[in-house]
Amino acid sequence: MARGGWMTSVRRVLALGFGRGRRALLGSLYPAVCPGCSGPAGVGDGPPALCDSCMDELEPVSTPYCLVCGEPFPLPTPAGFRCGNCRGRRMPFDFAIAPYVSEDLLLDLIHRFKYQRDWPLRQPLARLMLEVLEEPRVARLLAGDRRCWLVPVPIHWRRERRRGYNQAALLASALGDLAGLPVASCLRRTRATPSQAMLNRSARVRNLRGAFAPVTWPWIRTPKPGDNVLLIDDVLTTGSTASACARLLKRRFKVDKVVVITAARG
Repeated sequence: MARGGWMTSVRRVLALGFGRGRRALLGSLYPAVCPGCSGPAGVGDGPPALCDSCMDELEPVSTPYCLVCGEPFPLPTPAGFRCGNCRGRRMPFDFAIAPYVSEDLLLDLIHRFKYQRDWPLRQPLARLMLEVLEEPRVARLLAGDRRCWLVPVPIHWRRERRRGYNQAALLASALGDLAGLPVASCLRRTRATPSQAMLNRSARVRNLRGAFAPVTWPWIRTPKPGDNVLLIDDVLTTGSTASACARLLKRRFKVDKVVVITAARG
């Protein structure tokens, strides 16, 4: 190895060791706190996680749930169950999945993250989302030979300027770091639509008509035809926003599959 290359390798090793030592020292002086209760954080590598007590407060999205939109169902269901909203409908996305139900503690965390500029919460929320990558359908997608991208649902630039960030983009970046998956911010919101929160399904569809467009600037990474996409957002409710984005991804970028992954199921 040339002297310059050898010195560069030495510097990298020393910098890595120094960084780990600094994190260990800071961790001993300022122990990580749980973002849910401000007590000691959960044990594990990486950013602070919810403690065991807070994790017990979350309601998992467990079987049985709709194989299309991921809505949990309280009663035993037959194999291949589809809820009343998805039965007989052809959805633009292949399926949607979330690790937990949007209730109580998780709803509060998402509200703080989204509306109160508590952007460090992107890390514990992304750790929750990491769980669904082990779901068999998602795991098969990631194990396939086609590249899989994380694509955040965009918000309008005016809303992003007021808020200071796009929460979906922060979640996608944090999840990408944890899972080693590339992020492609290849969608943009073309107009500032009224909030979806108080609208019913049909009104949400009308509200989103023509609201998204592809980003095709040469310096922006985009999925290639045949690639797969994990569409990232904070909460899935009716799936109208996810449907509009999935339809655009399949039509303009010719991706093969679009799977919606959110931190919570509304």
